[in-house]
Amino acid sequence: MLRLAYIVELTWLLVDTLSGFLQNHNIFLPGDQTVSALVRLFAVGLFIAIILRHASVSRLPGIVLLFLCFVWIGAHMMAQGMDGPHAIADLQFLLKLLTPVLLYTVLQIQFEQGALDGRRLHCILGLNAAVLLINLSLGLFGIGFGNYGETEDGELLGSKGFFYAGNEVSATLVAVFALVIFAGRAKFQRRQSLLLATVAVFFIASLVSLSKTSLLGFLLILLFVIQAYLSRATKIKFTALLTVSVLATSPWWIPVLQTSIDRWEFMWERSPDFITFITSGRADRIDRYVDWLYGTDTPWHLLFGEGQSIGELAASFENDLLDLTYNAGLLGLLVYGIWFGWMLRGVTVRWSEGRREGSFTAYILAMFLLLSMFAGHVMYSATLAPFVALLALSSARTFPGNAGAAHGIENAAPKSASGPTVSALLS
Repeated sequence: MLRLAYIVELTWLLVDTLSGFLQNHNIFLPGDQTVSALVRLFAVGLFIAIILRHASVSRLPGIVLLFLCFVWIGAHMMAQGMDGPHAIADLQFLLKLLTPVLLYTVLQIQFEQGALDGRRLHCILGLNAAVLLINLSLGLFGIGFGNYGETEDGELLGSKGFFYAGNEVSATLVAVFALVIFAGRAKFQRRQSLLLATVAVFFIASLVSLSKTSLLGFLLILLFVIQAYLSRATKIKFTALLTVSVLATSPWWIPVLQTSIDRWEFMWERSPDFITFITSGRADRIDRYVDWLYGTDTPWHLLFGEGQSIGELAASFENDLLDLTYNAGLLGLLVYGIWFGWMLRGVTVRWSEGRREGSFTAYILAMFLLLSMFAGHVMYSATLAPFVALLALSSARTFPGNAGAAHGIENAAPKSASGPTVSALLS
């Protein structure tokens, strides 16, 4: 089963690409289901079987969360009188909430059992990064979906290839970039030209997506890498190389960036204030959320939420904190708590052991938590799930490359050869 889990992780974005290609040609499976939805359902079943097979006290939280998921579905069906399609939609939504948590536990088991090592981890990141970058490059040729639709001339506004959800693609691009840099940090320390080439490729991908999320995430990660993972001499050398490269290629990338700037100016002119602009109009939906919050007669809806596709409000507020509490009640807040716990674990590793891996985990997860306050489909993105799980595990000693010394990078040596086990609360 662990080998099958590796294949699922290896082809994670390939499945989304195939599913999006079929959707782009209006091809659906019976019941209007997509290929990715069915494959993800199989994957979740596989993850549950792995967790049960390797069950111990440290695996119990994942099983408890799974139990809560079905309790929530039953509560929704009793309270809302759900029919079959709505119950299926609710199940799919709640399983998406659990996917990062289940994957976190499965990946931890794979690392501990030796079923996933540095070579296989690099294969997962390499193949998924290639699929993601190829999809984004398709937009340059007018192939696939436009991140923001099309112009009057039929040109794509932003590129996401055959991926369907724009926010998920932007967040996934940021997560994959962070993991590629982190996993290859020893090699990048020795070969700054390779680091520069990697940065250039992801910079281009962020540009063609026309997404504020991907551009801002790319910049924040780059600044962190320069500050935390390069020695003082390397910082100077790499910054000089980066500056020369940016100036030399400016005739190409400035026109692409100008397209983003033109779109942002258009949004700015239509926005009454800065908050509306920075949230792309999502702030206007808070009033409807407040109406629902104060309009509930009983605490039932606050505890269990309304369920996916149920209720008079829109299915999504395009804000994860609002969406999760509206659709899943306290379960949604619990998911936020788990992500926050992963972030705090990184802080603990940094403070108690002095290892920079903890800084990386805390920094990236804090960035995603902040992002979810302004965007939707981040906390419950199936596309993003394995990469968030890897980010959460990146400070653990079982993560390939973390057990030994600093790998030639400016990094504090661990204080203990064994270190703490992963907290049972987060397993």
